[in-house]
Amino acid sequence: MGISYDILVGGYDKVGISYDILVGGYDKVSIGYDSLEGGYDKMGKSNDKLNKSFDKVFEQDGGGQLLFSYGTLRDEDVQRVLFGRVVEVREAVLDGHAAYVGEDGYYFLKKGIGVIEGAVLRLTGAELAVADRWEEVPVYARVAVDVRVAGEVVRAWVYVRPDAVGESVDLAHAQGSFSAGEKEAYVREAREMMARIRGGDGN
Repeated sequence: MGISYDILVGGYDKVGISYDILVGGYDKVSIGYDSLEGGYDKMGKSNDKLNKSFDKVFEQDGGGQLLFSYGTLRDEDVQRVLFGRVVEVREAVLDGHAAYVGEDGYYFLKKGIGVIEGAVLRLTGAELAVADRWEEVPVYARVAVDVRVAGEVVRAWVYVRPDAVGESVDLAHAQGSFSAGEKEAYVREAREMMARIRGGDGN
């Protein structure tokens, strides 16, 4: 998708992938988002704030990243395929964003008047790189935002398409509920993607 993934053999994670994923192309994702209305933090400057958010959201200590999701990444079957486990989640709300559907039929968020209900997932760095692949970065951009979790405001990543054009849409159907056919298609797509990654396809 236009991002280069440097793969070093010798690492290990719970996904079962025998490498650590180091993402080298994120400058293209983060540059320029400060100029958007309201401003997005550049990714590199947001890591400390994200890491400090864990104590507010999850009871136990631990490293990783918080990712806000309103759709497929909340599904446990999709998580098992992508991450090799069911991840920790907390219900969350993202303010100041609206949902749209593009001409390509895919849903996306960008800044606007609205409230998006979803959840924050706690991921490892390697799992976050897999999530980036799943969400088709750089078609979607991963940016840092404030989300509300149990009365606390914390920093988390979210995928947006700030320059995309589409029709406003109600995401009620996407709040963690899919038909059997939709779930089967998502799980199959996740398995195919992971097979490509394990086969050395970094694109």
